[in-house]
Amino acid sequence: MLYDSQRIKWWRKRSSSREYQVAYANIVRIIHGVGGTLVDVGCGNGRLMKKALPYFDKIIGTDTSDEMIFLTNKKTNKNPKVELVKDNILFSKLESEIADTTTLTFPELSFAGEYNEDDKKFDEKLLEFYFSILPDSRNLSDEQTTRIIFEFRRDYNLARITKTGGYFISAEYDTFCSNDGEDPRLEFYSFAYRNFGLELELARYFESPAIFSDIEDSRDSEEGLKKGYSVMAFKKFEHKLL
Repeated sequence: MLYDSQRIKWWRKRSSSREYQVAYANIVRIIHGVGGTLVDVGCGNGRLMKKALPYFDKIIGTDTSDEMIFLTNKKTNKNPKVELVKDNILFSKLESEIADTTTLTFPELSFAGEYNEDDKKFDEKLLEFYFSILPDSRNLSDEQTTRIIFEFRRDYNLARITKTGGYFISAEYDTFCSNDGEDPRLEFYSFAYRNFGLELELARYFESPAIFSDIEDSRDSEEGLKKGYSVMAFKKFEHKLL
């Protein structure tokens, strides 16, 4: 998604809220002992990067927005440990296995970028791979198939840039969890990421209803659901290329 001025204002307000500061602190507690190089994909205005700076030798922040990269540069005070790159994870030009830790804390899909014949061929390969592990998916609509391709593109590149033995941290805000603590997405993510050489090592759900304060969701009225955010940590056990 491309950022306009209204969306930038919304994200700056949201990411500066108390709830988000607590969320960023919880994420940093999980990743702080790794060290080395952190790649923060979709770095936004740099609030997570700023909190992670003391724990890494180098941080690479990527975003599709020039405005967000400008804000991150300002937020991190042009720290020499920080490198900022305009990059879309769907079409990422980052080198393979450069990150000891890769973080994705804003998993919206942005379609900004050039799309060429090589991309189309790669999508065909990704789709065949997806159908090989989930053959019942061949009857999906074109819209659903497109969504799968782009999600798999994102996940493949996230795994590709993470070093073998390194970690990929996925944090999703505005998520729901049943009152008995079950997160229905865990099984799917564990299965999907394992095919890219990532094994789930940790999954935590943080209840935080206030983090939903500025959005509407059709599930708001459903009983038996907690509101908050989830953090999942995957360790890369094998470097797989399609």
